Amino acid sequence: MASVSSAFFTSVYMFVPQGSVLGPILFIIYTADLAPLVDEYGLSLHQYADDSQIYSSCRPAATSTLSSDITECVDDISSWMRSNRLQLNADKTEVMWCSSTRRLPQLPSSPLVIWCIWCICSSGQFCSRPWSLY
Repeated sequence: MASVSSAFFTSVYMFVPQGSVLGPILFIIYTADLAPLVDEYGLSLHQYADDSQIYSSCRPAATSTLSSDITECVDDISSWMRSNRLQLNADKTEVMWCSSTRRLPQLPSSPLVIWCIWCICSSGQFCSRPWSLY
């Protein structure tokens, strides 16, 4: 157990105590602007707790358009998060293509490359780098 004399103290300006009844409500209010941002790209948003899923559907011939929309949307979300003091975890960001077996060869085989400025990476540090979503 650390003694009081060796403890490190710092000022905290913004927080919600963990386990607070207000935590989930305040998070929903805080992230309310995310849905209209996703809507601008014609994509849908599903949120549960602190996880967000962006999804859509398209014909096989329109996968490149959908890929572009997803890339631009995630770029804008990254900027929005940064301006709202939130962090996008690049290591937990994924893209999943779903298809019938018959249409599987028509899906993109190359990854989506998204440029993220100030994401949090596996090391726990901020990074500024492109990353590929498979």
